[in-house]
Amino acid sequence: MFIERETQKHSSLRGVERKVGVQRLLSLERPRSIALRWSSGPGFSVGSINIGLLRSQLRNTTLMRGFETLEETKMTTRDTDNSPTFDRRPWGTFTVLDEADGFKVKRIEVLPGKRLSYQKHAQRAEHWFVVEGTAKVTLDGSEHIVEAGRAIDIPKGAAHRVENPGETNLVFIEVQRGGYLGEDDIVRLEDDFGRAAEK
Repeated sequence: MFIERETQKHSSLRGVERKVGVQRLLSLERPRSIALRWSSGPGFSVGSINIGLLRSQLRNTTLMRGFETLEETKMTTRDTDNSPTFDRRPWGTFTVLDEADGFKVKRIEVLPGKRLSYQKHAQRAEHWFVVEGTAKVTLDGSEHIVEAGRAIDIPKGAAHRVENPGETNLVFIEVQRGGYLGEDDIVRLEDDFGRAAEK
């Protein structure tokens, strides 16, 4: 998901790229951590790094000076409810990991006991891959239990909802495919948070 060819342009990613010596550093913003990619040769290493831990371990290094530049840039684009890459909702959060013409990839986290609205999308299909927890998915009126390591497809126009029946956060990766992927391509049929009339 995070691995890119070194020659690929990163204009489609919602991140910040800086040169640090011979290394290229890319930061994808995430709550309380930063995903970093670095390379001094072919390929990338990827990790999610706690900001405080990174500072304490890398003081006065070339990488740290580059990281401080990223932090200064990040201060002006801090994760907020208006961010195009991160959004907090009543049921949890989502982070846009990648997007380009025809697709968008999100990391979605659903709080215990919460569920998203029962909804439809006119212009996109979705593929959900559960990475942590258990998802209770309603698809056109039928319920499906999707365990970690399993996936389910949501066809374009199908009524669907995901619920977290567990006691820990549900995390899944959503891959959207279609001609239009805006957040306004939604018809809410039912909603626990009073948003069913919205479009």
